[in-house]
Amino acid sequence: IFYSLKLPPYSALIPLLSIVCAGPSISNDFVGVIDIIIENKLVERVNAWIDYDGQKTRFDFVRDEDNELIYRFNFYDTHLTYDAEIYSKNCTSSPLMESLAPVFAWTANSTRNPWPCYANVQQGKIGVEWALERNGNTYILCVDDLDSDRPWWLHKVTPQGNEYLRFQEFIPGVPPLHAFDLPSFCS
Repeated sequence: IFYSLKLPPYSALIPLLSIVCAGPSISNDFVGVIDIIIENKLVERVNAWIDYDGQKTRFDFVRDEDNELIYRFNFYDTHLTYDAEIYSKNCTSSPLMESLAPVFAWTANSTRNPWPCYANVQQGKIGVEWALERNGNTYILCVDDLDSDRPWWLHKVTPQGNEYLRFQEFIPGVPPLHAFDLPSFCS
């Protein structure tokens, strides 16, 4: 998912999300608003539609250099990515060489930490923290204390630094099919 500031394609978010518990059972299909934070700096906010079962994703974001609104469609079954520039009505396609990993599959192998986590300190929202260490990286997930299907944030600690995904909104379940309709100028 890291792209706008010369970051790798947004589909790179999927491996980050998919590496992280006998923990919560969170849907691999969802709609959400996700803040991407690297080394404590907000890098991007994306609207995300993840259809793992249907093997497709969509990420909407604003490209920094020209404030263009981009809809990025990844179709893993046909191995194509489309970048639709909404304001300029331009569309480009490129090969998609990776596969779509289930976002929260790792949760079955994580361990619950004995301390709480917080989604919003000002509101006092308390959650449950789950963690997993794998290949020299640590993945920490905070889920709602009352609804373990609701992730609040994911923190990845690597030798290279820290990455956070903060789920501002999270709606579990298969996204509506029309969310993956390409704009008419992409034909």
